[in-house]
Amino acid sequence: MTNIRPSSHNWEDKMSYKTVLVYFNNEKSADGLIKAAVRLATSHGSHVIGLFVTPKVQVFPDVGPGMTAEILKAHAETFKEEADGIHAKFEKAMAGQPFSAEWRHADTGYYQTANEIVQQARMADILIAPQTDSENPDPNYAGVAEELLIGCGRPVLIVPAFSGARDFGRHIMLAWNGSRESARAAFDALPALKLAEMVTILSVESSEKNGQTFIPGSEIATALARHGVTCDVSMSSGSSLHPGDELLARLADANADLLVMGAYGHTRFAEFIFSGVSRHMLKNMTTPLLMSH
Repeated sequence: MTNIRPSSHNWEDKMSYKTVLVYFNNEKSADGLIKAAVRLATSHGSHVIGLFVTPKVQVFPDVGPGMTAEILKAHAETFKEEADGIHAKFEKAMAGQPFSAEWRHADTGYYQTANEIVQQARMADILIAPQTDSENPDPNYAGVAEELLIGCGRPVLIVPAFSGARDFGRHIMLAWNGSRESARAAFDALPALKLAEMVTILSVESSEKNGQTFIPGSEIATALARHGVTCDVSMSSGSSLHPGDELLARLADANADLLVMGAYGHTRFAEFIFSGVSRHMLKNMTTPLLMSH
């Protein structure tokens, strides 16, 4: 394992997450998202924006006009109740905090849920979003996490559906394979990396790099050290495990509490097709996951 020390300089680095957008979609995951937002905002002096988006209603062609009105009314009432419950939790948690916060409730109308979130996320430094509950998926939010990662152009902190965000950012693991996406993730995560007590770079020579030249982890460690980040570098063991399972195992072995990695994917006929590793981590994550595309 190689240890890279930061260079000393007198320049004051003001890099931080000053605007944090938190996307909520149900009360069950709200507490973990709020805790993540409070942790980031306390560390970075952020302004926190809580956002709930009412998804578009699904009305089928064979439904009559009278029934359509009833469906629309019931839909609006259901999601208003959900939004009000989350709003109350949000306001209670933000009261008395040393940072500013605001609440927003948007309606997608006839557009996809992700469209509204993406537009608002582009004016934030980082987006916090819930992991999709694979055991009880809500059809109103199917594929939203993937669309946000690909579409918003900002780093996205995904909070696990069950373990929440008890504490994170003290020991960060960066999955590195020299690709555009992993480079984007590494530098998008700089504000968090600079505050971490420990950063481990797991250097993985991926088969998904489309023939790009592999850049060893020591090179990115040197670049990060110039920003004041102390990194330990280790190589992937090249085990027979699925790459996603190896990442999870290395996270557990290192006792890391946040994983930073690139989100690999592309669009095709408006569907988001992720690589096996990205999809595996989104489904099986055990710690918060900071991803960039």
